[in-house]
Amino acid sequence: MAPWRVLRGEDLTWCLNAVRLRSELGPELLALARQAAADGLPILRSLEFEYPGCGYELVQDQFLLGSNLLIAPVVVQGQTSRRVVFPEGRWQGDDGSVVIGPTELEVEAPLSRLPWYRSIQ
Repeated sequence: MAPWRVLRGEDLTWCLNAVRLRSELGPELLALARQAAADGLPILRSLEFEYPGCGYELVQDQFLLGSNLLIAPVVVQGQTSRRVVFPEGRWQGDDGSVVIGPTELEVEAPLSRLPWYRSIQ
């Protein structure tokens, strides 16, 4: 059943925002799928996979989509913020923030937000 048929208010807004994000990233995800089919590299990557030997082997609750998108979902029920580990580089967040790594930051992550960051040069 479509979410807009059963949800109202901010619950519906959150679902529609997730659909919008999927639509925005759709071409990028398709390109990653094609790349994976061609070279066998995974679409979802641990930080350790992309930045070997940098001490990220214990980071289990965030991941990269390809090399350029860092995704940091909340995985604990009721949690409204989370620690995000940023590898080397400049990362622009879905909220417009820019983070220079390597660093770790506590970021706001209410139910209405999936924290994600794009590597920028």
